Amino acid sequence: MKIEKKISVGELSDSLTRLYPNLILKAFSNTDYKGNNFEGDAKEVSSSTLLKELSPGLEGGQIVVSDSLTVNRLETILKNRFGLLVRVLRKSNGEWASTVHTNGWTLQRQNSNREIEQPTSVC
Repeated sequence: MKIEKKISVGELSDSLTRLYPNLILKAFSNTDYKGNNFEGDAKEVSSSTLLKELSPGLEGGQIVVSDSLTVNRLETILKNRFGLLVRVLRKSNGEWASTVHTNGWTLQRQNSNREIEQPTSVC
């Protein structure tokens, strides 16, 4: 996955989706970040936002994305190495769902488990 100042959040997300069709990336503003659980503290940015707008000191680079890479590790690399606050979302039952409770899963597992397991009812 190529990280460059001139690419947009949408282009970054598309690079993940090309490899894992049931996953996307959403990015958040760094200005409101207050801790590890930034979803309530930071504002989601538009897919047209350039990476340099989110991380002005961003230097380009590459991330090797593999089936064994976990969601948590990818999000951590993007934050620590590139200054980008992102969340991976998984398509589940036709909607984009947070992976915050399954962020220890690999990208391959997230991509394969698109449907939420429904609990069985006991009669």
